Amino acid sequence: VTYVDSKLAQDLPTAVAAAGTIGRKGDRVPLTPRWSASASAEYETPVWGDVTGYAQARISYKGDSYSTFNRATTFDTYLPDYTLIGGQIGIRGGSGWEVSIYGENLGNEVPYLGVVPSLDGTPNFTARPRTFGLRLRSGI
Repeated sequence: VTYVDSKLAQDLPTAVAAAGTIGRKGDRVPLTPRWSASASAEYETPVWGDVTGYAQARISYKGDSYSTFNRATTFDTYLPDYTLIGGQIGIRGGSGWEVSIYGENLGNEVPYLGVVPSLDGTPNFTARPRTFGLRLRSGI
């Protein structure tokens, strides 16, 4: 769990503000959520010989934030909080090989990870949609 109370210590320089980035002393730093947290767990069990079966689960949370220092900026965008969940099950051998199936973004969240506001619009960067796959690994 992380708590960040990141704020400007002083006003941004006049030239920066004149270019459109308005930031005043005490404004929250853009794209910086106050709260975030993550957790993961893994369970392993012997299957046969040097082969081990395992299951993993992951969850991460990011609190809300804004794309600019304060709400006075034309291109300010609110970025809501989100939670991403993933997992994997598989087997691995003592010689370095591994076979697993995995799932990412199991809740199929569509979070705003970042934005680049401009006069042409506001492209949003987001997580991949719900994804399932097969992983094959080999040690050399």
